[in-house]
Amino acid sequence: MVIGELLRKTRKALPHVPWAVHHVAHVLRNRGFAQARNYVRTLVRTAEDGAGFNWPIYRLMPANLVPYPHRIEVEVTTRCSLRCPKCEQAYWPDRRARQKDMTLKQFEYILDQFPNLSTVSMSGIGHNFENPEFLEMVRLACSRKLFVQFFDTFLLLDEDRAQKLVEYGVSKVNMSIDGATEEVYRRCQAGSDFRRAVANARRLAEIKKQRRSLLPEMAFSIVVTRYNIEQLPIFLDLIADIVGESQRVTYVEFIRLLPFPENEHLMPPTSALSAAREQVLRHHASRQWPFRFRFAFNHFHDPSVKPPVSCCLEWTVPFITVEGTVYPCCALTEGNQRGKIEPHCMGNIFETPFREMWRGPRYRLLREMLRRNEVPPVCNMFRECNAFATEKGVARHRVVRPGLEAQA
Repeated sequence: MVIGELLRKTRKALPHVPWAVHHVAHVLRNRGFAQARNYVRTLVRTAEDGAGFNWPIYRLMPANLVPYPHRIEVEVTTRCSLRCPKCEQAYWPDRRARQKDMTLKQFEYILDQFPNLSTVSMSGIGHNFENPEFLEMVRLACSRKLFVQFFDTFLLLDEDRAQKLVEYGVSKVNMSIDGATEEVYRRCQAGSDFRRAVANARRLAEIKKQRRSLLPEMAFSIVVTRYNIEQLPIFLDLIADIVGESQRVTYVEFIRLLPFPENEHLMPPTSALSAAREQVLRHHASRQWPFRFRFAFNHFHDPSVKPPVSCCLEWTVPFITVEGTVYPCCALTEGNQRGKIEPHCMGNIFETPFREMWRGPRYRLLREMLRRNEVPPVCNMFRECNAFATEKGVARHRVVRPGLEAQA
C-alpha cells in the first residue's frame, strides 16, 4: 500500500521535475545552499506545497516517532477591514475587539521553537499587511533561509512592498481572488477593490520579470460559492493576463466553500461542482497559455465519501493563532468555532514550549486515536471534518488495535 502510494505520488510529480530543477537551481544561484536545501525539502516533504513523499512513510511509523514538525502555519494577525460573506469575521458580533496583531518578537520566539524548520506559512483569518510588522516578519523568516509563503488579496501590495517580497526571497504568494469580474468580486470580497488588487498583482509579476526572479511564485486561490461557480473557466483568462510570462508554471486552487451556519446560503450545489471542474479543464485545453497551469479542486468530491480519519496527517503541521494557541491543523479554527474549540486545543506556545506539547498528553492521545482510526474529540466536537470521515464521532471502517482501547 505504501509503495503503491509512493509510486502514485512519483507519477504525479514527474511532469513537474523540470520546473522544480529550474527553480532549485535559481534559488541556489541567487539565495545560496541553505535556502535551496529548504526549498527542496519543501517540494519533497510537504503536501501543501510539494509532493508529500514523507506522508505514506509517516503512516507506517509508531505515532511517537513521527518527526518534530518541519513546517508550521502562523497567523500573524486577525485584523481585516474587509467583510467577505464567506468569512467568519463578517459574523463576529465583537469583531473589533477580537482583531489583534502578533508582534515581531512573538513571531521570532515561535520560529525559535522549531530548530529544523524548513517551511513557514503565514496564513490565517486576517489580512497580513494590516499588521504593521508583517514585512519585518517576512524578512526575518527569509533571513533564516526558510521557504516562506502566505495568502493575500493583493489589495495592499503596493510597489515598495512588492519589491521587498522579491528582494527578501519569498518563495510563494497565493492571491486570494473570488471573482473574475468586478461585479462578482465585489459580492465575494466586500470592501476590496478588484481593479486595484489586479493591478497590484500585475505589478508584482512585472517586477519579477524586470529583476529576472522566479520568486515569489505567484499562485491563486479561489473559494467557490454560488456567486462565482459559473465563472471558474474565465478565471484562467484573468490569471493569464496577470502573470503573463513572469513564470513557467502557475498553480490554481479551487476550494469549495467550507460551510458554517452563517454562510451556508453561499454553498454551491454539490451537483454543479463536477460540471464546473470539467468546464475549467475544457477551457484550459482549448487555449494556448503563456505558462503551464497546475490545478487543484479541493473538496469537490461528494461530501458523504471521505477517506477514513486514520489517513489524516494534517496534524503534523501545527497551526498557531495570533494569540499563540496551538491547533493540530488549521481546519479546526475554521467554521466560526474558535471560541468553542480553544479550550480543547493543544496549548499556548507563549505559555508552554512546543516540544512539551508535542510529547504531551493531548498530542499523544490525538496520534494514538488516529492510528486506531478513531476520531479525536477535538476533530468533530462542533462540526465534521471536510476532508476525513468524522461523522458521529467515529470514523467509518473503524479499526481498533488490542490493548489500546483502555488508554483512550
